[in-house]
Amino acid sequence: MLHGVILAGGVGSRFWPISTQDVPKQFLKLMDDDLSLLEMTDQRVQFLVQKKMIQSNNLWLVSQCRYEALLEKQRLSIPRDHWLLEPESKNTAAAIGWTACEIERVDPEASLLIVPSDHWITPIEKFYESMVDALSIHERFPEKLLTFGKVPTYPTVHLGYLEKGASLFHHVYEVLRFVEKPSIEKARDLIGQQKVLWHCGNFIWSVKTFLSELERYGPRLLSQLQRVSSKNKSEIYQKLEKVSIDVALLEKTHALWVMEAGFEWSDVGNWESLWHLKGEQFLPWLREHFQVSEEMLSDIVRRVKTTPDQ
Repeated sequence: MLHGVILAGGVGSRFWPISTQDVPKQFLKLMDDDLSLLEMTDQRVQFLVQKKMIQSNNLWLVSQCRYEALLEKQRLSIPRDHWLLEPESKNTAAAIGWTACEIERVDPEASLLIVPSDHWITPIEKFYESMVDALSIHERFPEKLLTFGKVPTYPTVHLGYLEKGASLFHHVYEVLRFVEKPSIEKARDLIGQQKVLWHCGNFIWSVKTFLSELERYGPRLLSQLQRVSSKNKSEIYQKLEKVSIDVALLEKTHALWVMEAGFEWSDVGNWESLWHLKGEQFLPWLREHFQVSEEMLSDIVRRVKTTPDQ
């Protein structure tokens, strides 16, 4: 059965000063006047529930204990007993790995749809269509780890790149290699070869395949996560390596496939990406929605104009 997992524990450090460790970007209304990025993500997942792709009692949210009060103020549909709160941030490998272990306990045959809480995706209907296509591929090839990619529109040092191998199905490819946040020169070269996709950080895979691959490439991490309980969670988390799922697994596994997504996407990862999304409305929007001093505005503009993402 398919379970939906929202990752909501990031700190959004590249959006200082409006995003801080106390109120990171998933809780900010960056792309909608009424909804935070997390609430927008919840709506996308709820759309899949309405379409009967996922059952409402199979939704999960993983975040940090320090954000519990912020989460309670969000308009979320995920049952409170399906919030998995980490005692501290250890990046996405621990967050996804712990969640997979918890879901395996209740549904050993589970499949996981994993989505970040702080990305922008539109339109919701195209998101649904891509998930339908991806789930169909996953059900035929459960031994593969399926992720999503987008054709790059500009070179950037802030995103990962997936080099496409053989075309397997319509818009589905083997992944020859994962290139995480290359130099701007390397990014330009990769895009020039027209064989790469930006990595979108959304996944569909079976809990069995994921844990098997993590046991192969990150056995110590998996062993630690399998021992986590309410009594020892803080003690174990103190000893965990802080590492992304990209580095811990995706750069190493040979089971990775990528589907070219049919939806518009941005990780809204920094001021530069927001500038690309907002265009000429970037500065007026910033002045209207956030109490930012002129000195701060000047610093943000300087960072945007001097970024290597050109």
